[in-house]
Amino acid sequence: LSLPLLYPRSLNHRRRLPHPTPTMSLLSRQLSLPEVEFFYVLLCFGGASLAFYLLLVTYVKNPLLRNNSEVVQSRRAMKLLRISVAGCICLTLPLLFVLVMPPPPIANPMTSFSPSSRSASDVDSGSLTTIHSNSEGNGRMSWNFSVCRPIFGLLGMVVSLISDNHHFFRVVALVFLLVQVCTDTIAAFDIAKAHRLLILKCESSFSIPDEILMCLEQREDQYWGEYQLLLMFRRDLASVALESMSLLLVCSLVVSLGFAHNRYSYSQIREKYSNEQRLWSELGKRGITTHNFKDSVRANASIGGSANNRKLM
Repeated sequence: LSLPLLYPRSLNHRRRLPHPTPTMSLLSRQLSLPEVEFFYVLLCFGGASLAFYLLLVTYVKNPLLRNNSEVVQSRRAMKLLRISVAGCICLTLPLLFVLVMPPPPIANPMTSFSPSSRSASDVDSGSLTTIHSNSEGNGRMSWNFSVCRPIFGLLGMVVSLISDNHHFFRVVALVFLLVQVCTDTIAAFDIAKAHRLLILKCESSFSIPDEILMCLEQREDQYWGEYQLLLMFRRDLASVALESMSLLLVCSLVVSLGFAHNRYSYSQIREKYSNEQRLWSELGKRGITTHNFKDSVRANASIGGSANNRKLM
């Protein structure tokens, strides 16, 4: 339903569609066609859901594993969430690098805070000369290509790491991750649209495939060319997949640990601070280990069994 809003009518017109050349890369040829990124995003959502289901069956709720209580399953889900969040943090760092770049990658993104400086009539008339420029567009004044998205994402990742402490953190983590998935999806659409406009610009200027390829590789502003746009598109897709995975893991924690209240205490959830672990820690300070304790239990059981046998005799 959102495709007519994401793509102007002029970009979907037959006479304006770019013709991918054999010299382009596979991803570049695919993104030169309209609405291909929509299927890439759906593939990321589907892959994250499938990976979550497989991990849920094989690791979190595997009946073959020892001590398969609900608290232990929540601990396993929390371990997977930490791994997924670590990947999301690594993918957020390139967004901080984008802030150092003088021009933003997109001149007029969909998440801009100010109205666009270019209208649809400019695109219809063939004004495709500028995609990312300092003198045109408001890409820096937007959510996706300013400091908002990386800072908001890092805050969401930090809250997700402590989502097992309190139900409030789980609710906040759900909101943060849902917003990040939506914004990264919109950014992927913006990047793909800018890549398609870049190909249209080069095809309108040149007709030989080698010249078109040289035009795509030439970076007029020394920052954002075809290669950089494709890297950002891959980053957005990987971020959507990992954030969807993290969102599903937080949902599983909400089901097991509680949404409006904590079903278990902090000492029960955290294995390090559980009563059993603290007991073994105190016994270990006195030289009593698990092996010694089991040996003493067997010795007491054998002594008790022999005493019972003597009474029967």
